[in-house]
Amino acid sequence: MPAGEMSITTDTAPTPPRRRRRSRLRLALLLLVPLALAALILGPRPPVADAGPPDARAAALTRDLAERLRGLLASNAATAEITVTAAELDAALAAAQRLQPGMVASADIGAEALALDIAAGAPLLPRGLGIGLHMVLAPSEDGLRITSLRLGGLPLPPAAGILALRLGLDRFLGPGLGAYLLDGIETLRLSPGQVTVALAFEGDARLTFYERLRERIRLAAAGPTDTGRVHHFLWWFDRAGEDGDLPETGSALPYLRQVIAKADETLKHAPPDEAKASIFAFTLYCGDDGFGPVIGVGVRPHMLGEGNRCDGTTLDGRVDLRRHFAVSAGLYAASTEQAALGMGELKELLDSNAGGSGFSFDDLAADLAGARFARAFLETPRADWPALLARITGEADVLPDLDGLPEGMNAAEFARRYGDVDSPEYRALLAEITARIDALPLYRAPLSN
Repeated sequence: MPAGEMSITTDTAPTPPRRRRRSRLRLALLLLVPLALAALILGPRPPVADAGPPDARAAALTRDLAERLRGLLASNAATAEITVTAAELDAALAAAQRLQPGMVASADIGAEALALDIAAGAPLLPRGLGIGLHMVLAPSEDGLRITSLRLGGLPLPPAAGILALRLGLDRFLGPGLGAYLLDGIETLRLSPGQVTVALAFEGDARLTFYERLRERIRLAAAGPTDTGRVHHFLWWFDRAGEDGDLPETGSALPYLRQVIAKADETLKHAPPDEAKASIFAFTLYCGDDGFGPVIGVGVRPHMLGEGNRCDGTTLDGRVDLRRHFAVSAGLYAASTEQAALGMGELKELLDSNAGGSGFSFDDLAADLAGARFARAFLETPRADWPALLARITGEADVLPDLDGLPEGMNAAEFARRYGDVDSPEYRALLAEITARIDALPLYRAPLSN
């Protein structure tokens, strides 16, 4: 080696075979453990006793339970309790399944345990896959007590159930709301066929929970839509009616056209989701102001009752069809077409009870048409809004032919003719209504740029 040069050597010895085998084993375990857990948790949707489709009685029980829950949460009392019967719980689960296809749930209330089973499959999960949760709650004088928990085929320690329940409620209700609710549960009492939950909130925790829950519902429904913009559209509908630019009687079509026209005029540089504001204002003004709390918008008192210029207008000569159309448009903008249909079905089932106007398929047709109108508007690029508006020249452009659709059926007659809302006869008529809507040029032919 020449003088002054340094010899540098490196260790190039091969990795010992035993070390290589250990590395491969660790890699295999890293791959196999998640797959094994997935195999335990996911699989064909587990069998769960389906609560079945809702009927007239289930719709009434769900409404009454929802009103009691809202009253309980809105109360300023420090403590309160609510008793839910097995029939009410089954009704609520049936309604939830209708609004969220792919979910099946059942509950069994005994004297010593409350067993809850929830399964999810398509369309919530890829077709062929399913996941199930089995949970057993025991009576307790100190909050919730889970005695058994299983996710798919994987048993979990009961202590993990409270954390999982809290995380699930946080995801469903909103961050932190799961903790508020679970911490507020003081006791759980069981007797055959009913469960009683006693709530005790410290300080203003109940009001805080209720207000945060309302805000969560508003955000879930309206998204980032600016409520101030909804108020602007509401003001414009009211002012245009007062000035005679929109009618107080006759067809509501001019209001419907202005949903698009006014949005095209004022939303050119607004975020895409702001188009919902125009639909929400239409729903509140021409549909039902009770939709306001869902999106966090209150209708001014002077726009209610006789002050509402749209209140005397109609679709197909009927005030109720205009309301159905407008409310369903808002429900679609706030959620999905399935939710709009599900809510419409529950409303008709309620109407089929004694004292109601009866189950009417023409009302459902207006529901489906309102959702389709909202979908067409929200999915159309802004540059094509004028072309979309040009296609709406008469009511027949937005509302399908209602000829021959049964209406005014009480619960007994509906059950005799159609069974339930899952029967082939019911689905066939619903498919016919959908086909009538599909045939309307407004929804059928693509717009040309």
